[in-house]
Amino acid sequence: MGTTQAAAIALEDSERAVYLLQAAQCKTRLVGVKATPLPKRKGTLTGRQERTVFTWFLRSPKSFSVSVLRTGCRVAEAILSKWGFGFN
Repeated sequence: MGTTQAAAIALEDSERAVYLLQAAQCKTRLVGVKATPLPKRKGTLTGRQERTVFTWFLRSPKSFSVSVLRTGCRVAEAILSKWGFGFN
């Protein structure tokens, strides 16, 4: 018994379906090998920028001209004014 036939019995499907599935997986593997890494998304912080943002929470919110800095919207506004890109 061949592997395709054994797989078809185990999956309770036809040999043709198993063959087509194996062919599709083979193509996908080849595409994955040729893939290039995704470019870094805008709106992500570098490690240094992230540490800087964390230090903002140690400072007084009045230094940012707000009463409370701990909302996501206000932190995003501070990031936009500091580095010029939006962050959510």
